[in-house]
Amino acid sequence: MYLDVAVVLLAVLGLVNLALVLAVIRNLRRQTVAPTQFGPPRLPVGQKAPQFSAVTTAGEERALADLLGSRSLMGFFSPTCAPCHAQAAEFTRLAKTLPGGTRQALAVIVGDQDQAADLAPGLAEAASVVIEPRRGPVTSAFSNTGFPTFYLIGPDGRIEASGASVRMVADAVPA
Repeated sequence: MYLDVAVVLLAVLGLVNLALVLAVIRNLRRQTVAPTQFGPPRLPVGQKAPQFSAVTTAGEERALADLLGSRSLMGFFSPTCAPCHAQAAEFTRLAKTLPGGTRQALAVIVGDQDQAADLAPGLAEAASVVIEPRRGPVTSAFSNTGFPTFYLIGPDGRIEASGASVRMVADAVPA
């Protein structure tokens, strides 16, 4: 009789374990973000920001020199990245707090014009927006491969903070 009870208990435990494993697998399949979209920023804090030149969606030429003299915010976004969409509103809020308005914030959307249509208007409220291909001039200059990525650039052109979330650079902005 004890053997029968032990076998039934093991069978029940096995079924519960199987149900839990299937639930975890189902939840993992629901996640749409590929793990390769995340990664640490390529440029370390303290390094001088690289030179770049790009044309914004408003037709303006932007370069590193335009960001010097005051703290500036840069963000790299991908239209196919779910965290990028979530971080876009945070980026816009932080950019609005910087003196200099849209001249001191640059949002780089890596993708084609059609894909960028969802992200660009919201970001343009507080930043100059550049839409470029994967190996575009700004993305290449910053060696950016992970999305989203954010940089706070100091008045002297050195990177003061960087990270994969706006919160990581917002903490470095003086009150």
